[in-house]
Amino acid sequence: MLRQILPKIGVAIRTEGAVKVDTKKTMAWLSIEIRSKPGSKGLLEVQTFHSVPCMTEYKAQESVSEQAICYFIARLNICINDLTYPAFKETYKQLNHFMSWSQLVQTRYDMLRVQTDDLLKSHKKLLDRLGSICSSYGDILSLAAPLTSIGAEPYPGPDPRYVQLVEQLFSLVLESTPMYIPSGSL
Repeated sequence: MLRQILPKIGVAIRTEGAVKVDTKKTMAWLSIEIRSKPGSKGLLEVQTFHSVPCMTEYKAQESVSEQAICYFIARLNICINDLTYPAFKETYKQLNHFMSWSQLVQTRYDMLRVQTDDLLKSHKKLLDRLGSICSSYGDILSLAAPLTSIGAEPYPGPDPRYVQLVEQLFSLVLESTPMYIPSGSL
């Protein structure tokens, strides 16, 4: 179809070809000369198109031709009278819709991944800090276990370091707890 359109809009193919990307994929390219508009003294413009990697050379050539057709439809505001054009236009519209949707999903996924990473980092930081506090009171934490043996002598009273431990743990909990402001209190 591209070869039928080009002469009608005053455009010519300069070079074209296909190359194997790997053992299974092929890419095609197409360079097109676009003549300057009558009355302007501009030089020829060359526009080059590249296909996506395809399984066959035919599919690669079809891909690069579709890109060129879409470019000329958008740039020159032309309409193609072809039986398959409405189907092509609908497919192109759906493709744009799904690509926009996939970009939205990818953006949302990236945001959630960053939030999850931040949450995991804050939990690790909290656990590291809790471990640091507990290790600095390791000598008295083993004494904090309840007395279970019969006839054991009661502990003579709270060690002042227990109060310090409780204060540090309580302050850690307060720092790590999000502030909640009831909706009617402002």
